[in-house]
Amino acid sequence: MIYKSTLSKPERAATQTALDWLGGEQVNALDAALEADKLDEADPTLTDGKRLKADGALAFILAGKAYFTLRSTVSKQRYTFRVWKADNKNELYKNATPRWFVSVLRGQDNTNDYQYLGMLGNGKFKPTAKSPKDGTWVKPIQAFAWVYYRLVMGKKISGVEVWHAGRCGRCGRMLTVPESIESGLGPECIKKGGGF
Repeated sequence: MIYKSTLSKPERAATQTALDWLGGEQVNALDAALEADKLDEADPTLTDGKRLKADGALAFILAGKAYFTLRSTVSKQRYTFRVWKADNKNELYKNATPRWFVSVLRGQDNTNDYQYLGMLGNGKFKPTAKSPKDGTWVKPIQAFAWVYYRLVMGKKISGVEVWHAGRCGRCGRMLTVPESIESGLGPECIKKGGGF
């Protein structure tokens, strides 16, 4: 397999959860995605109004109430995700490691039609007992896992654009300040450090 020979030990460890989830048949597709640094940069015909810069995308995704779309500049395929931070107010989870729940848009209602995919925690994306088991969700999982692991490792995500929905990734309010629209986080929420 290509990924074993071309990735460093930390990169292999970071992608192992995705590979376990995807199984043998999908490894070649992930290997191709990992070579994405060779792909063209962002599509110049799109406006930059709500496209996130790669260096701020991880903070936005982990902010707490993030709605965003990943778009391939090569295939033009896109997936819209919702990443919500788990509420640790319950005494059982008060001192637990922060967790986020990942879902993908599966219908027309941009607010409610989301399919749960898995959970983030300790820098890893992993399926849970409630994750879908059929093959229809492999591509969105693959897209999210590839972008997430690249961002965690500080690697480029060439060939992929991250677009936010015009609302703060932390509190969900509509963004109106130009700097906030650029970062995806409102002026007060960005001071709080997004999801960190």
